[in-house]
Amino acid sequence: MTTNIIHTKKFLSLFKKLKPVIGMVHLPALRGEPGYVRDDYVIKTATFDIAALHASRVDGLLIENWHHDGTTPFVSEVTVKSMSRVLSALRHKIVIPWGINVLHNDYRAAFQLAIKHKASFVQLDVFTDQVESDFAFSPEAKKHPFTVKADADEIMQFRQSAGVAIPLIVFVQPKHYRMLEANVTIEQSVKRALAKGADGVIVTNRTGKAPDFNLIRSAKLAAQSGPVGVGSGVSVDNVCKILKQVDFVIVGTSIKYASDITNAVSIDRVRALMGKVKYLRKNAYRR
Repeated sequence: MTTNIIHTKKFLSLFKKLKPVIGMVHLPALRGEPGYVRDDYVIKTATFDIAALHASRVDGLLIENWHHDGTTPFVSEVTVKSMSRVLSALRHKIVIPWGINVLHNDYRAAFQLAIKHKASFVQLDVFTDQVESDFAFSPEAKKHPFTVKADADEIMQFRQSAGVAIPLIVFVQPKHYRMLEANVTIEQSVKRALAKGADGVIVTNRTGKAPDFNLIRSAKLAAQSGPVGVGSGVSVDNVCKILKQVDFVIVGTSIKYASDITNAVSIDRVRALMGKVKYLRKNAYRR
């Protein structure tokens, strides 16, 4: 049986250049999350990273509550309000397309915040795959693994009910989770996600580690003309090789000082990476 894939380029059309590079903004702990200090501290820290990413000429940003430590896909109302206050302060500092991811998989909060603060897109970790958490950075979830059986139809209905068709990009066979469907291939996951309405899919490995290139190629072939990105392990050493295979990348760990995800963004590291991308675009890709 052939899966009907909805081909869409509206996510990629947000960006001025081909093969966009999206830089991660990992928020410090929000209210309701372990280690929370105050919203002003979150804003100050994120502002530094945003400025470094802007100065390095990345093509987009993805803001995420990286310090969330829960055992359900959804965050508390306290955390949502804290993130909203932070985004209210940050949005006016951003001059390129930007998106929101609310960990662990709070699509309701993500769409609501995106609409309220005029974000360009939403990213979700789980959309059509059935998974169990396998986190390295979330102590509570390590002690109490939980399942996520996302309902893509429900997610898309929620987006529709919000009244704004914000582009949605999603992980397939996502990092930090174990697949509960042992025999589902990456090709099947890609086709399911695009058929259910995702505007792009993201292939990952563990944080800081790039996916196998055979996996990337399989995902791209399965997506046909659907946008495919890589969301882990992108670095100055492999960004050109990866961008030759896919449509966009999301970069985080390698652009932090000492490649430590808990550190601030290093402008020198981002500039080095974007220098490679600029060379690739000049010599291989022109819009």
